[in-house]
Amino acid sequence: MNISTVPYAVSVFRRGCTVKTKGTAELPAGVSHVKIEGLSAGADASSVRLLLGEAVHGSNVQVSWPDEEEEKARFAEIDRKIARNAAMLEACALQEKLWKENTVFSGSERFDLKMLEEYADAIPSRLEKIFCEKQELEQEKEKLLEERRKLEQENARPYAEADIECAEACVCPVELEYYDPRASWDPSYEIRAEEEDQPLTVRLRANIRQTTGMDWKDLNLSLFTGTPGVTAAIPEFRPIRLQFAEPPKTLFKARGPMMMSAMAKGAGNMAMEDTAMMAVAEVQEETADAEVHETMREYVLKGTRTILSGHSDEHADLNVRELSCRYHAVTLPGMSDSAYLAAEVKSEDVQDLLDCTASLYLKGTYTGETTIRPDLGKETFDLSLGRDETVRIKRVETKKYTSNVLLKGQLKTEYEYEIQAVSMKPKACQMTIIDQIPVSSDKAIIVEPGNLSGAKADEETGEVRWEFELKPQESVTRTLGYTVYRPKDKQITEVSAPVTGRTFCKTCGAPLHNLKYCPECGSPA
Repeated sequence: MNISTVPYAVSVFRRGCTVKTKGTAELPAGVSHVKIEGLSAGADASSVRLLLGEAVHGSNVQVSWPDEEEEKARFAEIDRKIARNAAMLEACALQEKLWKENTVFSGSERFDLKMLEEYADAIPSRLEKIFCEKQELEQEKEKLLEERRKLEQENARPYAEADIECAEACVCPVELEYYDPRASWDPSYEIRAEEEDQPLTVRLRANIRQTTGMDWKDLNLSLFTGTPGVTAAIPEFRPIRLQFAEPPKTLFKARGPMMMSAMAKGAGNMAMEDTAMMAVAEVQEETADAEVHETMREYVLKGTRTILSGHSDEHADLNVRELSCRYHAVTLPGMSDSAYLAAEVKSEDVQDLLDCTASLYLKGTYTGETTIRPDLGKETFDLSLGRDETVRIKRVETKKYTSNVLLKGQLKTEYEYEIQAVSMKPKACQMTIIDQIPVSSDKAIIVEPGNLSGAKADEETGEVRWEFELKPQESVTRTLGYTVYRPKDKQITEVSAPVTGRTFCKTCGAPLHNLKYCPECGSPA
C-alpha cells in the first residue's frame, strides 16, 4: 500500500530545516505493510519520524530507496505516452512533407484539371490542420517531459516503510517529520532615519532559501536562530599552560575556512539571540511572533508561505524596534574633505548588531550599506547615514616651520592647520570635527600640543574633537597646532595604527577579540 503525504509545516534553522508532511491512509483490519511518500532527496534517514492516529500501532519503520523494478514500473506508462507522442509528431511531419511535395503536377497524366483544382484548394486548410496538430502535440510533449522530470525527482527520493496494525478498518492520519540540510536563512537589517527629532527604526528581516527539490506551498513556516548539531557536544576541558612565545615564522594571514565558519556561526547565533529582545513597533508589514525555547529562539511567521525549491530568496519581516539617537554631522578633515550625517547611539544598544551589515534609508531613500562595528569600550557609537552634502569642509596647512633647538641637538618643527566648516542647511545642526596630532612612540621624539581652539588632545591616541552647533549659512573655523621635537641626526616617519577598541597580538598580529591570550600563537595580550 502506498501513502502520499505533502508538506504542511517547516521549521528553518540558520542551516537546515525540519519538514512535517501529512496524508491519510485507508487501512484494513490487521497488519498492513505501507510505503509512505513525502521525504525529500536530502532527508536525513536517521531523523525520520512516523506519527499515526490514535488506536493505530506502527512498527518496523525504515527508510528505503526505489529499486530497479520499481523504477521500471513507475516510468512504463509515461514512457509509453512519450513514445506515442513522438510517433504522432513524426507522422505529422511526414504528412506535411507529402502535401508540399505533391503540389508539382507537371508531366502527370493521372490528374485532370478538376482534380488538380480540388487538390490545390485543399492544400492550405490541410497544412493549417497539420500545423495545429503539431502545436498540440508539442504542448503535450512539454507536459509529458515535465511529468517525467517530476517522476525522476520523486524516484530519487527515499520513502518510509512501516508495518501498521489496527483492530478494525479505519481512515488514519499519517505524518512524517524529518531533517533536511538543504535549506537556510540569514538575517538582514534595515536602518531607517526619517526626521532628526525622531529615533532610528531598525528592522530585522530574514532571507529564506531552500533547494530540497520539493516546493513548499501554502505551509506554516517558523525560523530558529540556531543550527541543530552545531553546539550539540559539550566542549572538552583542556588545561591552559603558559610558556615563552617563539618568534613567528610568518606574518598573520586571514583565517582559514574552518575558523571563519566557526566564528560566523558563533557571531550569528549570539546576534540573533539578543536581537529577539527588540521591542516591536508598528510597521507596514506584519512581523513574526517570537518564542523562547531551551537552546534557541523561534520566530513564527504569520499566515502561510510558498517557497519554491531553487528559486530566489523569500523575504520575511521578523521584528522592528526604535533606537534612540542624537543626529549630528561628523567630519575627519585630515582623512577626507567630506562630512557625514551620523546617528550617535549607545554602544550597549547595538551590541547585538556587532559586525552586521545593514541597509540604510534616509527619509525613505536608500543611501547604501554600512557595517556596524561599535567599540564596546566606549559609551557611544556613530552610525553613519551617508555623506552630508549640505556641510562643506576645508582643511588648509597654514604653518610648517623647522628650526634648531640650541644646546639640545634637536630640531623643532611647528605645524598649524585651519579647519573650516560651512553649513548650507536650512536650520541649525550639531557638528563634530575630529582631527588629530601625532603621538610619539619613542621618548626621543616629543610632541607638544599648540593652539587647539579650546579642545584637548587625547594623550594615547592624539585625537582632537570639537563639538558645537553650526547655524544656517554659518562658517566656523578651528585651529589645529602642534610642535614636534626630534634629534637632528634622525628622520621620523608617520605610521598609522588602529585606534579602535580592538587589540592585536604583538607577536603575530592576530586580532585578540578582547581575549587575554592570542588564539593563534597563545601569546599574552
